[in-house]
Amino acid sequence: MDGQRFDEITRALATGANRRRVLQGLAPGALGLLGLRRAPAAAQTCPNRLCASDPGVCAGTAGCNCCVFANGNNRCLSPSLCQRAGGTVTCPAGQQFVNGQCQIVTCPNGQPPCNGGCCDEYKTCVNDTCQIVFSTTQSTARVWRALTDRDRIASWALANDFEPRVGHRFQLRTKPRAGFDGVMDAEVVEVVPERRLAFTWRGGPLQEPTTVTIHLDPDGDGTRLRLTHNTPDQSPCRAAALLLGRDWQRAMLGEALPRHLNQTRG
Repeated sequence: MDGQRFDEITRALATGANRRRVLQGLAPGALGLLGLRRAPAAAQTCPNRLCASDPGVCAGTAGCNCCVFANGNNRCLSPSLCQRAGGTVTCPAGQQFVNGQCQIVTCPNGQPPCNGGCCDEYKTCVNDTCQIVFSTTQSTARVWRALTDRDRIASWALANDFEPRVGHRFQLRTKPRAGFDGVMDAEVVEVVPERRLAFTWRGGPLQEPTTVTIHLDPDGDGTRLRLTHNTPDQSPCRAAALLLGRDWQRAMLGEALPRHLNQTRG
């Protein structure tokens, strides 16, 4: 099969052209080159539906799932055909693609699934996103002071010259390590007293600014603290582990901050 014909076939599959017509037009040898077999009619009954906005529309037909291609095209296809044509199988909410099929996600400790997967320890599903969540019996006023007073920040987290003022540029300083001088350049981008604090920061291998947002929610007499750390495209940022350690959120917010709150007054 020449390259032009192969490209035409894969484009036809990816754009949702009638699969049966495409496959019927192929010689057995061509099917082999594509890694496909001529399937019986009963196996070619996936509905010709757009599914990216709701992968569940494909679930009504056995063996069909939503197939999404890099160019944005999407249709209900069998998982095997989807993958061979270069697409990605997308499962309905609460399911993930395992062993060739979409399966209901079962998370440990009875936690509900979050956006098709399970949240790690110290994370909770909020608005279909896994977020760092901690609870403390201390008031939001006390937690806010610990998060915004530079001397208090230095006592439980990092040396700094922080001010809770939008536009303020500051530095967070830790021990240097290979490829990192220990200095993170940051800027305050949002301040809502006793409710929300956000700042961007970068340093070492992190050349593009990422955003840390801390939310404080009253929880009875105590406080529920939520943290998100996002890149500009809103994808979860894991590169901070290179600078602060793999479990920096738990070490700082889950252990050091509560210890500080319990040992200090005011």
